[in-house]
Amino acid sequence: MKLSDLEKECGSLILERKGDTDVKLPVMDSRVKNENGLFCCISGARFDAHDFAAQAVTNGAVALAVERFLPLDVPQIRVKNMREAFGPICAALYGHPSRSMKMVGITGTKGKTTTSYLIKSILEHAGMKCGLIGTTGNMIGDRPIHGNMTTPEADELQSLLRRMADEQVDAVVMEVSAHATAMHRVDGVVYDVACYTNLSQDHLDYFGSMEQYFEAKKIFFTPFYARNAVLNADEETTAQILRDTVLPYHTFGIRANADCYARDIEISEQGVAFCLHMGELGECDVHMHMTGIFNVYNALTAASAAAALGVGLEAIAAGLEAVRAVPGRA
Repeated sequence: MKLSDLEKECGSLILERKGDTDVKLPVMDSRVKNENGLFCCISGARFDAHDFAAQAVTNGAVALAVERFLPLDVPQIRVKNMREAFGPICAALYGHPSRSMKMVGITGTKGKTTTSYLIKSILEHAGMKCGLIGTTGNMIGDRPIHGNMTTPEADELQSLLRRMADEQVDAVVMEVSAHATAMHRVDGVVYDVACYTNLSQDHLDYFGSMEQYFEAKKIFFTPFYARNAVLNADEETTAQILRDTVLPYHTFGIRANADCYARDIEISEQGVAFCLHMGELGECDVHMHMTGIFNVYNALTAASAAAALGVGLEAIAAGLEAVRAVPGRA
């Protein structure tokens, strides 16, 4: 892609351009050998990547994305905030792979991992080829793909989505951490369904307060990130999201009035059984192999997300009952 075309793709995120050339892929690490790369000068708490731009050029970068123009003889684009621009730049350079797949994102303190596996199982029972991105690693179908973060950095995320799109994946289910929205890792992706599980104390070393932690999750339920919302009606902070969101939404719960709910819950060492009520889709009995009331909530989240994608009740029940264990919970 030419730098001038990238400028058009990213709109107001790019303030100025000097020169033009073909660029291939985004580059974050100046030490990495690259071919026709665009080195993106992201500054952190300890280092200013602008100081390493010359090294990146030596290693193959043919252009720079900067917050201030540098005295280097290569084309450059200037942005106001490199962290905010990085995701959309990566999405554009990888050809916006998320646009060819259904995207489901799950945020919340707990339940993200289990819920992602439940949604994946439901969608596969509906005949979709699924990708998964999260804490326990990434997958295409049942094939694992190495990953290091709950939500990868933007360049890794877009590369992974490109691979999934090229392998004809129909839907991607992924965990979206508060760090991911705060650090703009998922900018450039619009999710067909954004799910909210719950909020409890976590990551205050990074966010400083529960208010800031919540805001990093709440922002996920805006048109910038999502088209539809699925929200836990029994979670007290959901009311604050509903007060401000303009997204179409569905709720789930056990105690509160909700669009999707569970009744006649029976919990044993062998698993959990309940009657799943899903409004116009109807109701059915579900017998899961995983136990605990929290897994009823995970199941309701998954069922609501799948319904938002148009999946029927039969596939929802079959998908929930098929999952016997999950590698981890988040």
